[in-house]
Amino acid sequence: MITISEIVSWSYLDGCHDDRSVISELEVPVGDLRRAVRFYERVFGFRRDFADRSAGSGSLVMATATGARLVLNSAPPGGQSQVLRRWAFLVVGNLDDARARVWELGVKIARDSGAPDHIYRRRAGSSLYVHDRDGNEIELVETRYAAVGGPNPFVSASVSPC
Repeated sequence: MITISEIVSWSYLDGCHDDRSVISELEVPVGDLRRAVRFYERVFGFRRDFADRSAGSGSLVMATATGARLVLNSAPPGGQSQVLRRWAFLVVGNLDDARARVWELGVKIARDSGAPDHIYRRRAGSSLYVHDRDGNEIELVETRYAAVGGPNPFVSASVSPC
């Protein structure tokens, strides 16, 4: 299992700067609700939030121990709406360990960085892109700040990777 600490959302403002923020709840369209629940439980440790009754009959709320919430919305095949915002899971630990677990669990890699391990390495951190069973792209992120025990740059409204 890959342990995540937070869900992060961002959108590009220009080619160099972006707007990032920690979000408490993420809605994800899925074709098969049961299959999606098994995937997010097995791969990321999400658990059904039985106390939450806000989701409709075609939705299910899941949460992590850190409080990150995922709302899985059942969507008909081919009728899934595009996710308007990019989002990522901040991993606990290092991305090399997360990559090893991705391969062990048979999760599909979404983007090839050109490196043998498929990890994109940047000055502020590293990313690994994977797909869930419905083809939703998930970015797994390790920040350099978290690795050295520094402040989380995603708490601020604007972070420059340049």
